[in-house]
Amino acid sequence: MRIGMCARRRRRRWGGSATLGPSLPSWRRWDAEWWVREAAAEALGGIGDPQAVPALIRALGDAEWWVRRAAAWALGGIGDPQAVPALIGALGDANADVRRAAAGALGRIGDPQAVPALIGALGDAEWWVRRAAAEALGGIGDPQAVPALIGALGDADGDVRRAAAWALGRIGDPRAVPALIGALGDANADVRRAAAVALGRIGDPRAVPALIGALGDADGDVREAAAVALKRIGDPRAVPALLEALRDAEWWVRWAAAWALEKAIDTLRPAADEGERRRQATLPRRIARALFRARRRTAVYEPLRAALEKWEALTARYRDPFAPIPPPLWVRVARRARVSLGVAAILAALGLLRALSDAARKALEERAKAWLERYPVGVGVLILLVAVLAVLVDVLPWAVERIRKRTGAGQ
Repeated sequence: MRIGMCARRRRRRWGGSATLGPSLPSWRRWDAEWWVREAAAEALGGIGDPQAVPALIRALGDAEWWVRRAAAWALGGIGDPQAVPALIGALGDANADVRRAAAGALGRIGDPQAVPALIGALGDAEWWVRRAAAEALGGIGDPQAVPALIGALGDADGDVRRAAAWALGRIGDPRAVPALIGALGDANADVRRAAAVALGRIGDPRAVPALIGALGDADGDVREAAAVALKRIGDPRAVPALLEALRDAEWWVRWAAAWALEKAIDTLRPAADEGERRRQATLPRRIARALFRARRRTAVYEPLRAALEKWEALTARYRDPFAPIPPPLWVRVARRARVSLGVAAILAALGLLRALSDAARKALEERAKAWLERYPVGVGVLILLVAVLAVLVDVLPWAVERIRKRTGAGQ
């Protein structure tokens, strides 16, 4: 196939036939042409044999930039560290495509000795070279590149900023967190998404408020990346925002928020603040509502079901996890008054039974206690009525006697 391409190029340039029928001497003359050397370099890179490295290193000094670029890509594909010094030298090539290929090759080899040269390439005049340098630094993962990559987050080109954010996430150094939080406000949606992904990989809780804000981003991919990042961090502060994200217009955002919610529930602990405890107590109901809306037809169903299972496991882990919530003062007073009134009513009712025998009274007391345990409200009302009746029975004779006396005195 490659030979056919070379023949077609020859026909376009000098005319003649593009068939594969020239004699052997004519093919030997083609060895001096650059496209043959380029094809040879690409073939050696595809084979991947380290014994080709010295020849490819020499090809980095070829007169044609096509050949030099192919040699750089081939050296990166082979991945032999002995090519690193020559590739570092190729970062100063006059052609930008060769410099980009050299940066990509150094990133694939992953040798830390190339880091200083790649940091210098972040200042290249061409944006695609700067992008390749940032990606290579992320591939190597050396923390000494973090300050330079933080500076690259302010590059004029969006692709370079995106590559810098990606590289900082691969390195995972917490020093990059403030700069990546700032990149969540970038004008380019790809940069914001890369910053959210990087913050999730670093896993620093300082990023949680900014990621919660990113759940309201105008771009759906950014919202999804923010939800995934919150899942990686697993901070309970994200639970309310993730519940709101379950109503997102994009299904993939809802899916990511549901899985993030499952992870965040694992980190929930009983709150000391009463208001926070009340909000926590509503969590299973809100998840259940979202689960009902999701049904079984959407991808959100399974993570939400898993979130409810995590909640049940969490409540079983603690004796008193999120309840009972302290009732208002008037409720507590009413409960105490009801208990006191119930005790008084029981005493009054038992006073009416003083005429009964001890055995009968004791049996009636046991039956009343059983009813009270089984039907507390109904028995309480009944006892209250009996108490009122007992008062009337005690007071009524006295009132009738007083009325008679006054009537007789009047006559």
